[in-house]
Amino acid sequence: MSQSSSEKRTVITSSSTSSSIGGGGMAAVNDGGDDFYYKSSIHPRTSNVDHHSSLSGIIGGGGGGGYKRTVEITSGMMPSGYGTVSHTGVTNVKSTREKEKKDMQQLNERFANYIEKVRFLEAQNRKLISELDQLKNNWGKETSAIKKMYETELAEARQVIEETIKEKNKLEVKVQTMQDQLNNALKHIDRCTQSGLVLTVVGVLSLY
Repeated sequence: MSQSSSEKRTVITSSSTSSSIGGGGMAAVNDGGDDFYYKSSIHPRTSNVDHHSSLSGIIGGGGGGGYKRTVEITSGMMPSGYGTVSHTGVTNVKSTREKEKKDMQQLNERFANYIEKVRFLEAQNRKLISELDQLKNNWGKETSAIKKMYETELAEARQVIEETIKEKNKLEVKVQTMQDQLNNALKHIDRCTQSGLVLTVVGVLSLY
């Protein structure tokens, strides 16, 4: 009579870092048999320990019986991807800081250009205000001088016109007087001609 014991496999996985890294949970599964499975959500480094033993002649001594036991022990370690994630995070932080530094430099340059432009415009504004005030101050003076000059010339022109009108009136009176004298002389000549007194006519003409 022979009796053999069945193979029994026990898998145990534990981690001491699961509570501090990533907040990974743990899972335990028992499917109703003799095997018990316990696993952390992170991926630890695994080490295996195999133990083999045999028993013979336990019962009857004639037959052979075999017994085998395998134990897998897993020690919790930090996940292999954690170093990669940390390196990526550091790289991202450095890139972000460099970008922020570059953006800050650009903003400083733009701000400096803005301040310089504002100062230039303020200087131009002060210059224009000064020129405007100067024009306002000189505006009345130039207008008064021009007005006085033209008023003087206008008064002189009016005086010349008045004198010309007076002279014209005098000449008109003189012309009218001479016209009257001429008419009288012509009438006298006609009378002398009609009477035949030539000497009288010559004497009258000599008077003029």
